Amino acid sequence: MDDIVFTLEFNGDTANSEVNQHLISGWKLLHVGQHSYKDADGQLMQEVIYVIGADKKAYKQHKHAQNKAKKSPHD
Repeated sequence: MDDIVFTLEFNGDTANSEVNQHLISGWKLLHVGQHSYKDADGQLMQEVIYVIGADKKAYKQHKHAQNKAKKSPHD
């Protein structure tokens, strides 16, 4: 893991598919865990958390994609 230069954490309904897309792009799965919290009604809730990491090459591709997304109009 010495080659990891950047990490991201995902949770929520789309986390699994988002993480899978990053893994296809060369990211590495670093951790899968559980996050527990109480909702507005005081009910204990749990969700899966994924932590992924990128080496220099994958991070460079990620930054390029982020910059490209910022430049393209969404409206």
